[in-house]
Amino acid sequence: MTKKTLAVLTAGIIAAQLTGAEKIYPQEFKVFLSDKITTENAASLRFEDDVLLLDEKTQIPAQKVKIDGNILDLRKLDPGKKFQFAAITAAVYADKPGKLRMGMGADWWFDCYCNGKFVFGTTQSGNLFWPPTVTSFVFELPLRAGRNELTIFTRSGIGGWTVAVGEPPADAQLNKPRQLPLPAKVLYGPYLTNPGADSITVSYVIQGRQPLELEYRKKGNKVWKKIQILRGGQLLDEGPVMRFDLKDLAPDTVYEYRALKRVGTELRQSEPDEVRTFRTFSSKNQNFSFWIMADTQTDNFSKLKHLKNLLDKRRELAKADMFLHLGDFSSNQDDIELSLFDSFLKLIPKHQLIVPMRGNHEFDGAQSGRYLKYLASKDNKSYQAFRIGNIFFIILDTGHHLPKDSKNSFQKFTGLNELDTLLAEQTAWLKEVVKSKDFAEADYRMVFAHIAPHSQRDEFNHMLPRLRKMTRDVFKGNPAPYPVDLWFAGHTHVYKVTPADKEWNFPVIIPGGGARKFVNGVAVLVKVKNNQIFIETMDSDGKTRDKFELKNKSLLKK
Repeated sequence: MTKKTLAVLTAGIIAAQLTGAEKIYPQEFKVFLSDKITTENAASLRFEDDVLLLDEKTQIPAQKVKIDGNILDLRKLDPGKKFQFAAITAAVYADKPGKLRMGMGADWWFDCYCNGKFVFGTTQSGNLFWPPTVTSFVFELPLRAGRNELTIFTRSGIGGWTVAVGEPPADAQLNKPRQLPLPAKVLYGPYLTNPGADSITVSYVIQGRQPLELEYRKKGNKVWKKIQILRGGQLLDEGPVMRFDLKDLAPDTVYEYRALKRVGTELRQSEPDEVRTFRTFSSKNQNFSFWIMADTQTDNFSKLKHLKNLLDKRRELAKADMFLHLGDFSSNQDDIELSLFDSFLKLIPKHQLIVPMRGNHEFDGAQSGRYLKYLASKDNKSYQAFRIGNIFFIILDTGHHLPKDSKNSFQKFTGLNELDTLLAEQTAWLKEVVKSKDFAEADYRMVFAHIAPHSQRDEFNHMLPRLRKMTRDVFKGNPAPYPVDLWFAGHTHVYKVTPADKEWNFPVIIPGGGARKFVNGVAVLVKVKNNQIFIETMDSDGKTRDKFELKNKSLLKK
């Protein structure tokens, strides 16, 4: 078959009273044939329609056919098998709202709608039973009082094409409700994480069965390299995240990359996405910039409006190489894609490397356990360390601010948090990180976390003691066993710059933010130039709050 034409069949009226009165299932159908019809056209059909209007110029006349013993033989309507798709509609009358048991089967696929809403289907599985009968699948149609519209979309099998529609036996077991397969597409992305001199992660959030491959090359090269995600000899086509970890890259180099989307019924063809670029970093002295925010806990509309205003007024933020968020993207993670990607991260420029960290609110919400599916380190952890130029970055996960047995009424799912395990494994990891060559040879060492070991209060006395326990053997003391130069933290929602103290010999910068109105601080821009570090803090309207230069663990005002 070189040309697919959609056939639409409209069933006769079903009389059904939910009080136990006689039910009459469809006997007569109307048929519409066209290669231009869509499911939207078909869904709007009614039994009394004699003509299907596709547009102002195209009118499709109806043809009639009768059912034979609960079986509609569509091959009799299409003996040459010119058509592959059909839709069957009927009107169902009920004297009051309720549910009607329906038996259905097809050779080979069908999806059933009632009043425009999906009820049951076999698009992914096929009929499973042959030949199809009214006992193949039994489900309930939710009916409103009066007239209800029933529509069945079906696709033919190899051998035949029949559809069974009618009343199932009283003892037939109900099948569980099914959902329509989601249309395949890229929902969000690409987004870049896990910065490094020779590696980077490119990720996409997908919906439905959308297989992706990734091609990349040095800018100026003609030949693409391809990376695939395979499992058992098949290209992975399931989400929610398609993550590509690129390795063995050249340092301080611009690369081009693009996704390849498999398309077509058999997914044999590839459709290239837009070509984008990223730049790798270097472990040698390098000029670069990054910016920081925290506690962006307003509603999505206010958050996006605020962020767009900030990026418009301070263009250098959009030109920076990296964006770091110190935790608490939103108040909960009940819908993580909405709170992260359809919210804050959608305005972060595509070329910027995103470096996230968990705050206490990343632990709260129905989907909090899915956070690392989207934003894990290259080792699939919630903490990481890397060197860029003359700076060594340490990203910590400071956990939840409540113990798991807390009775705080505003927090949910805290019983899932096994923070002792997180504390133990991260403490052991940190003791090894500070012994690394990159840590020792870096000119500056910075720590980024949701809270800091000094200059902050902890109203529940839980998160701060755990952080101090994690870091005291490496960062505490004057001099400390492994000194750091600067710490960035959030959590308290108030802009604050604190100098080093006697026990913890490093300054702390808190950008501010939170659910309350932004007033005196919201973002920090850090520029690294010629082995010097310049820091600028700013308000929500983009106005400069303070300017510093980092020298000898001190923030010198400019």
